Amino acid sequence: MGTHAAVKDNHTPTNEERFLSVREASNFLSIPEMTIYKWCLCGFLPSFKVSKLRRLRLSDLVSFMESHRVEARVSR
Repeated sequence: MGTHAAVKDNHTPTNEERFLSVREASNFLSIPEMTIYKWCLCGFLPSFKVSKLRRLRLSDLVSFMESHRVEARVSR
């Protein structure tokens, strides 16, 4: 990833931030690529559209996973 000028706010990625393609994101989450596209289009999963390509921040995917975490139940 090259360096880029960034406006300083809470939503601006740092130069070290990693962006994933839809395919990489689907592999990371172990879900179909079409599900990633649908979630991005409906706003369920934040993404960026660069020309015809969609990119997702790795940190957004990790946050997404953490926000949907389900605690294990102890069976009796």
